[in-house]
Amino acid sequence: MRRCILKSKNKGQATTELAILGSVVLLLLSYLVSQAYMYNQRVGLEMYTFRKALQLSQSQQRGISLEVMRDVLAPSFFTGLNRQRLMASAVVDYNPWILYDPDCAQDIPTRQLIQINDGMIRNNYFLEVPPTQVRVITEENKDQDHDKLWRWTNSSMLGIDDVEEPGAEPNKTAARISSYTNTTTSTETAALAGGLAAKDNSRQLSNSEKISSNLQFEGEQNIKDDYARNDWEKDIIDVAINKDTIPKSIQLTIDEIIGRQKGVRTP
Repeated sequence: MRRCILKSKNKGQATTELAILGSVVLLLLSYLVSQAYMYNQRVGLEMYTFRKALQLSQSQQRGISLEVMRDVLAPSFFTGLNRQRLMASAVVDYNPWILYDPDCAQDIPTRQLIQINDGMIRNNYFLEVPPTQVRVITEENKDQDHDKLWRWTNSSMLGIDDVEEPGAEPNKTAARISSYTNTTTSTETAALAGGLAAKDNSRQLSNSEKISSNLQFEGEQNIKDDYARNDWEKDIIDVAINKDTIPKSIQLTIDEIIGRQKGVRTP
């Protein structure tokens, strides 16, 4: 009798150990699948960003600085689907020997563009960041007319996806609102002459989400500090920034809807 009890306990312990080991193996496999999926999505986004920047540079005959943000739904072992944000950037220079008009804000060597999520990507829409007017006085041009030294240059961005709202309290996260709907509809049609009655079942799943993305730009002093840090030869005498041309920080809200519909007809 004692041997039977011991054998039963050993079998129960072995079954428990196999169940735990199987759960760990499934967890590791799901993690590997999730990481492989995100790696493929990240590489695809980087390749798209470079190709698009190269295409725009060739068609517009000027340099392109492109940053793309995209929310990806990745498989997860715990939640089923997990939303993650990916970012990629690419800078393509055109012909550096082309002379641009320094007095025209639109005639700058490089355009600064941003794309956010699939809606802008599919429709080929871009958000263009306006340039900032800067005057840099160096040892070489200090004898020139200082009023003619103003140049338009790309604006310095402090953050493109900061979790804090512009002007809000520290550590306050941006609002993200989600709603989920699941609708099932059934209809029956009467039998026609010589025919059979039919029943239609349709199911609609939709998930809508409002995603906040913040664009923040560096202030006047931060821009001057950047020039000072990059002055390796100590050649810069003075840096002036036209404060009226520094873009204001803005918050964008994107309405994203994900839906799925399935219909079945039963005679």
